[in-house]
Amino acid sequence: MSRSFYSGTGTRSEAAFLGESIQEATHSGFARAPFLRENRVARNEDYGYFYTYATAAHHFGDEHYKRDLAMSQRFLVIGLARAGTAMAIALAKSGARVHVVDQKAADQLSMLKEMDKLEALGIEVSTSWTGEVDWESIDVIAPSPGVPLRHPTLREARARGVPIWSEIEVGYRLSIAPIIAITGTNGKTTVTALTYCILRDCGKEAVLCGNIAGSGYPELPITTAAQQSTSDQILVAEVSSYQLEFIHTFRPQICAITNITSDHVERHGSAEEYREIKRRIFENLSADDFAIVNSQKPETRTPDIL
Repeated sequence: MSRSFYSGTGTRSEAAFLGESIQEATHSGFARAPFLRENRVARNEDYGYFYTYATAAHHFGDEHYKRDLAMSQRFLVIGLARAGTAMAIALAKSGARVHVVDQKAADQLSMLKEMDKLEALGIEVSTSWTGEVDWESIDVIAPSPGVPLRHPTLREARARGVPIWSEIEVGYRLSIAPIIAITGTNGKTTVTALTYCILRDCGKEAVLCGNIAGSGYPELPITTAAQQSTSDQILVAEVSSYQLEFIHTFRPQICAITNITSDHVERHGSAEEYREIKRRIFENLSADDFAIVNSQKPETRTPDIL
């Protein structure tokens, strides 16, 4: 079971609470954090009540991730936009054979530039793609976040037993830096940027990445950040429900859900399915990891996160 950290209502904003809670976890471990005392329960006038399962000192980053430097799988990457291009480049630089497809025609200068960049790395690119796949030539499909779960190619891949890895799954497998992942319907960009700023101000080598855009700080796709990562960095990633659809081993060392309200029903089919996909962020956590949730918002927890 992962370590859970609860907040009450408090007087500070949710963003401030979550950001500073994550900073405490990275710096000293909950057991030695100043606001956690005996019986694992404490109160702070600014925050309200907290609860954590941590009972011993835990140093963030003790468990180093191991990048697969000899990734030999054959990948079909769907999508030639920011996420797909970054995935293809990161995979190719890690030794994978990559073929990128896109339904759009190569009739825009921006797309032609991306194609030139990929082809220079030996990546095969096909535009005006109609959905046909040579199933004997691929081992893994890596769809861009914009490709829905119900896409015919992904349905066939599941029927054939072909693994489907989302952008964050690829990033996790490539990273040797620990990952902090933040999701939620509202506030996730604010919390992600705030966490990045707090860690940088504390002297940590934080890297802002994932599904974040327009924060005003340097931002990278998570696969780019992961492929370039070093063990002394911390990847601070905003994560969307689209990216959580196809995870298998994705395991952030610290994760948080800001809140969950009905959203993206046209993509996920129902509010309930959307909520369950959001909560997949907890799916692979172990006793060495931290989940930061709000005690006043039970929809952000699962039965494992009591």
